[in-house]
Amino acid sequence: MRRNKIDVLINVDVALGVFSLPQKILCPKVRQIFWEHFSVHYNGNNPRMSKLRRLALKHGDAYVALTPQDAQVLRAENETCCKTVNIPNICTYAPSDAPYNSSSKTVLSVGALINPKGFDLALEMAKKVFERHPDWKWEIYGDGSERAKLEEQAKTLGIQDRVRFMGRSQDLMPAYQNAAIYVLPSRSEGFGLVLLEAQANHLPTVAFDVPYGPRNIIEDGVNGFLVEPYDTDRMAEKLCRLIEDDALRLRFSQNADKDLPRYSAGQVVRSWKKLIGEL
Repeated sequence: MRRNKIDVLINVDVALGVFSLPQKILCPKVRQIFWEHFSVHYNGNNPRMSKLRRLALKHGDAYVALTPQDAQVLRAENETCCKTVNIPNICTYAPSDAPYNSSSKTVLSVGALINPKGFDLALEMAKKVFERHPDWKWEIYGDGSERAKLEEQAKTLGIQDRVRFMGRSQDLMPAYQNAAIYVLPSRSEGFGLVLLEAQANHLPTVAFDVPYGPRNIIEDGVNGFLVEPYDTDRMAEKLCRLIEDDALRLRFSQNADKDLPRYSAGQVVRSWKKLIGEL
């Protein structure tokens, strides 16, 4: 660090970043920032994650959380806590010039096919939605360890012809522009960047109100719906309401991108510069 004249070290993974803490003894002038990429109560498969967060909060110079609620929880749950702030992720999608596809009959979801992303819950909802609206379909983009299990679940539910597993895509723009509604069925979500991408393409968005990302992006009843976790009956009902009410769907679409400036590169970079300048 001395050789490279580093002033600030940003650890983009809290667990790995803890290994940089001994450098504070060797290079005490180097400021260390820990950058959280998950909800602060999500530990994944690492049972030591809570302890690692406490170490980072105690010995780091600053801790960046993705949402205001995450930052608030960190401060409330840790007696010894470094400077803790909220800086969201950047949405690289600008509001699309393409109009909302009001004639579409496609529900869209995007994400890794793993348990935290809740696609098994999405299939339960899809079954209920298709019973009332058999002319609609659901496209799921992404891949992961649970794909085969999810495909089998779709067959068991009898919806394999209406749910399409699209795999990975390097260009999701056509998928967003061909859809009518975006659904985030996650059990846990640190931020939900895909919600911003969907909103940039004027899509009404529906998500479980899990801590803490979706509620910072979706304004319930204005540009989408937030649903009590993990109420698939309620979520299916909200989807059916959007499907059946063209005017409501269009109103949500018109409000979809109103908050995108908060997540622009310029705004987020200014927040980072302000934090670094205050250390």
